[in-house]
Amino acid sequence: MKKTLMMALAAATCVATAIPAWAGLDGVWKCKASGNIPIALVTISGDSYEMQAVKNSVWAPKANDPANGSGSLSIDGNTVTPTSGPLAELYGAVGSYCGEGESDCSGESLMLNSTINIPLGCWRDG
Repeated sequence: MKKTLMMALAAATCVATAIPAWAGLDGVWKCKASGNIPIALVTISGDSYEMQAVKNSVWAPKANDPANGSGSLSIDGNTVTPTSGPLAELYGAVGSYCGEGESDCSGESLMLNSTINIPLGCWRDG
């Protein structure tokens, strides 16, 4: 009985610590283009995202912009690849996530390079 309980607790601990790679990305990200130009708010939840274009430095939404929309993400370790939606179709973005406290980054960020030369740097809203 005691051995069975210990095995059940060990199994529960393993399940609790098996967090998906994308779990660290959930939330609202403020994305800027080169020159510190605000471009969009990107809200990530699991392996999907919602993008809202903005029109100024106070992050006011830009209605009816072609960049507004939702899509899916493929996440493999720290590599983040939009597979549909505006980040894939308009920006051709592929990038990387750098978590808070990682030695090779100055802070938490999501860097999205672009096939059309509009790289986006995103930082969590907060």
